[in-house]
Amino acid sequence: FVLANSLDAIVGASVARRLMKAPEIPRVRHVLQFLAAVALGAAASASVGAVGWSQSYGLADYLREWQLWWAGNWLGFLCIAPVVMGWAVRWRARQLSAPSAPAIESAVIFCAMLGMTVRVFSAPPGSVATIIDMPFILLALMLVAAFRLPPRWCATLAAAAALLASYFASRGSGPFAGDPNPFVRVAAVQLYLATLVAISFILTVVLLEMRNALQLLRTSAERYHNFIEQSSEAVWRVELDVPMPADLAAPEQIAWLREHASVAECNLVYLRLSRLLGLPDVDAHRWRADVPWSAIYLDHLAKAANQDH
Repeated sequence: FVLANSLDAIVGASVARRLMKAPEIPRVRHVLQFLAAVALGAAASASVGAVGWSQSYGLADYLREWQLWWAGNWLGFLCIAPVVMGWAVRWRARQLSAPSAPAIESAVIFCAMLGMTVRVFSAPPGSVATIIDMPFILLALMLVAAFRLPPRWCATLAAAAALLASYFASRGSGPFAGDPNPFVRVAAVQLYLATLVAISFILTVVLLEMRNALQLLRTSAERYHNFIEQSSEAVWRVELDVPMPADLAAPEQIAWLREHASVAECNLVYLRLSRLLGLPDVDAHRWRADVPWSAIYLDHLAKAANQDH
């Protein structure tokens, strides 16, 4: 058993280290790589552990014990590793961690999730009376937690719920305790809890990655607009009202630009240049090839085209 559990950690950590180059940065692919790594580690452990289990207790069905060992160790990895990883990032690389949710909101989500876990899994087998007594209500609550809590807190909540559910299931209560087959009973609990933990972990990382991407886009847009607005040089951006075929020759492309181009965006310095020529601000956004700066633009465009740019 010591060899099996050691093999579990060694194989899982080795595969994760090879697959995940920067695990502290939230990425969806990191979650999938983590799930694969811990599944392989649990499988390696089960290959050894099931042998010892069968020999120690005289159980002949090696495949059945292998499945139970694999599912149990995989569930243990899914519960413990994300919690350790999430809090390690918070303590060692705080700038990479997500901000905490409001304390009252977090407390309400924790109380609701753990309370419903106790309600669902402490009930005697076959005693479901209302919709909220069914196990899928826990999946709905974990979805809410994934949307509202950072990954470290969401992983902690999922692990606590899995521990509570495992405790009551081991005492013969809960929605999966009614099956007379002990293999089906144990496997159903393990796979349900693994699904609960995995879905919440994947979703919370996906949402965090999306929020980080949106924040980067927002920051980039602010820097871009600040550069445009505060520049002491005339800056303008040209767009084509009609898309230009890519196979046109350079002279035809320039002719197309003269006909279909418009000034989509410009700064105050550009408007001042237009006012010096007596152009109103409305006409400043029209493309005029006869103004000096547009002529310079076209000259450089022709030169760039001749140099295969």
